[in-house]
Amino acid sequence: MLFCKNDKKIYHIHIPRTGGRYIRELFVKNSFDFYYSDFYYSYKGVEIPHLHYPLYLDLEFVEESEHFTLVRNPFEKFKSVMQTTIRVRGYSEEIYNLIKDKDWLFNFLDMERDGNSYITNYFRKQSDFVSEKTKIWKLEDNLDQNFVDWLNKNLNIELKNFDDIVYHKAEPELIPIKQEVCSSIKELIKEYYAEDYEKFNY
Repeated sequence: MLFCKNDKKIYHIHIPRTGGRYIRELFVKNSFDFYYSDFYYSYKGVEIPHLHYPLYLDLEFVEESEHFTLVRNPFEKFKSVMQTTIRVRGYSEEIYNLIKDKDWLFNFLDMERDGNSYITNYFRKQSDFVSEKTKIWKLEDNLDQNFVDWLNKNLNIELKNFDDIVYHKAEPELIPIKQEVCSSIKELIKEYYAEDYEKFNY
């Protein structure tokens, strides 16, 4: 999403399930206009707000803007994405047993990444979204005053923090992840998303 105020242009590379709604409202509360936020439009098969690198550089004014993003522990992101995908696709809870198998899980992730979920970029590696100019914050470091201070310092802006930011959240996850299943596949997720673990030091 591109945020503009006076002559300042800032592009938030929105990796799915990393706090994008909060980011938008933070900038809106600080009187920034925003663009490229409509999920009804896509570019080269990917919805506009979730474009990965280098696709978003084709959007007007983006390449010349400051870039930042939020990343998330790949395992926690996987859990969040799975909960959403299960709800949207109507998958059975049986899928939690199936993903214990490495071959099944990796084939499923490949299929979702390159097929069913290509438009949303839900299963794409987070490292595919960033470039050398991207400033990166970890979601685990919280979206608090420290985060706002980091934005101000790295983007040369003067955002104010607000305790009353209200934003539309996704529907609560209807099918909870089972803790024992999560623990059993953690190493598999670490293997599949090895590049993210290494690049972002998780």
